[in-house]
Amino acid sequence: MYLEWGFKGCLFETEALKPDNMGNELLVGRDEEIRSFHTRLRASNKIITFDGNNGVGKTSLINIGLYRSYCDFLEAPDSNPLFIPCRTVFQLEDAHDLKHFRFKVLLEIAQTLIEKKRELASLEKNLQGSHKINAWLNDSLVRDWSATIIQFSVGRNTSVNDSTGFNESGFEKAITTWLSDTFSSVKGGVVCVLDNLELLQTSKIARQCLESLRDTVFQIKGIRWALCGANNIILSFANSPRLNGFLESPIEIKPLSGIFITDIYSSREKSYRSKNLTYLPLTTKEFELLYMVLNNNLRTTLSKCHDYCISIFEKNLKPSTADEKKTFFENWLQKEAKHNEQACVSQVKTRSFAIFDFAAKELNGSFSPSQHELFNCANPQLLRPYVKELEDAGLLISQIDEDDNRRKTISITPKGWLVNYSRIISGRA
Repeated sequence: MYLEWGFKGCLFETEALKPDNMGNELLVGRDEEIRSFHTRLRASNKIITFDGNNGVGKTSLINIGLYRSYCDFLEAPDSNPLFIPCRTVFQLEDAHDLKHFRFKVLLEIAQTLIEKKRELASLEKNLQGSHKINAWLNDSLVRDWSATIIQFSVGRNTSVNDSTGFNESGFEKAITTWLSDTFSSVKGGVVCVLDNLELLQTSKIARQCLESLRDTVFQIKGIRWALCGANNIILSFANSPRLNGFLESPIEIKPLSGIFITDIYSSREKSYRSKNLTYLPLTTKEFELLYMVLNNNLRTTLSKCHDYCISIFEKNLKPSTADEKKTFFENWLQKEAKHNEQACVSQVKTRSFAIFDFAAKELNGSFSPSQHELFNCANPQLLRPYVKELEDAGLLISQIDEDDNRRKTISITPKGWLVNYSRIISGRA
């Protein structure tokens, strides 16, 4: 579809931007946040933290910030520290297997340094053993062995050499020594991103995980860390006695201002262009409308644009003028929004919808039970059934802090914002 329209791929990809030249071209409107990131990165060895809503672009910002810092070093190695973006973004999906997490981190860091070896020719004296580690890690036996550990067995029956080189503790010692040697004479490190901390469900679990990793992973010489979370989970464990002094104050990543939406759209159209003449069934105006409807959630905006393109292509339609594109898109968006509302009508009662409408209109889609009086509820317990009903329908999502059950952030989901649009245009909100 996109090839036929004159592009080299899907220009509405929702994955985080990669730390490369194309990713650098696609990131717009984040100069201030990257400046804050670079300041913290160079100022100390503390862990850098980021807080922002899901889909706001935290990982993309970090990746491009690291790419720019890495390019600065390549251009002027005598005056800039060497910060290498790790090739993998990590998540703590299993809070009970932190030993495996440490091993996976070291494995990915080793592969990252191997991939950067050519560019780091100036550091050859500090990477003397790289060709040995390269052969070691990429040997067929080692790949099978590594896959078994990282993926908790992939069903292969491979006899692994039991020498020290293939022993897990030997591996870790080799890599940590390699890192120490590499960054003993060069300031910097391999920068790893630990993303989506909110997936650990509560700040209590997240704090316990990070406290456990403090001495086993976070303080390895030659490794720097950036932590990302949503729903203020970073702030909820920042004052832990074991983490106090290790974390920088969070860099808050807010949704991009609407003034940058034209630049986002045009940068993607330009970067993915493969022919002089290209076609898309929507314009910047439609992109801006969708971004506004979804309450400035860029990830979901990109995803829905792709859905619309699929719909147009499959129906063999091709609106050409700006007016035609506007009409086709708005008709599609209204149907999409109405479909989402109809899907939850049977689950959500009138009173719950009133709670939802007020939150969307007056509170920008985010509130806490302590604001129960705004919803004409005498106490938080009376508000809870309505919130639960909206959660079950996928219109709201809650973040609970186990340390204080009275504290809770409740937010409208992307699906919820589509339903809100449907209710507005139909006059029900």
